[in-house]
Amino acid sequence: MDQTTCPHCGKGLAAVSDAFCPECFGELDRPVSVSGPAARGQICPVDRAAWAGTALIVVGCLNLVVGLLVALGAFTGWFEVENGMLGAASGLAVFGLAAVTICGGFHLANLGSYRWAPAGSVLALALPACCLSLPVAIWAIGTVFRPEMRAAFGDRRSSGEAGQV
Repeated sequence: MDQTTCPHCGKGLAAVSDAFCPECFGELDRPVSVSGPAARGQICPVDRAAWAGTALIVVGCLNLVVGLLVALGAFTGWFEVENGMLGAASGLAVFGLAAVTICGGFHLANLGSYRWAPAGSVLALALPACCLSLPVAIWAIGTVFRPEMRAAFGDRRSSGEAGQV
């Protein structure tokens, strides 16, 4: 017996060849057809967002520690800097950028706010641990701006949550 409707939202799936519903992104028991993107191993947008969001959280936590160490080092004199206040300010700036990156990562991983997810992804480009944060930021930006991701986050305006962040 062929599966013709999504068990989660009831939408007809006659032309779908993925293992997830294009409307609600609910996982299907089996793909309607094994040709097309499902046969090529396409990843569900929800899983794609979860992986990219988790990577943003890890990068943000790493940079949070770096910012904290730079700020504390400048205040306490752990390392010699020409202007201690400038070192402390840069450490606190990295700390703030990392906090926004972590927040954006949580929103991307949980498909929370489409405002925070791109903000955290883009601000991760400015973090100092570039050997790790730059590739993760580019990956997260590529993920969050995919056409199907906007639909995965849902249309918040139609559900009455336009004012919430």
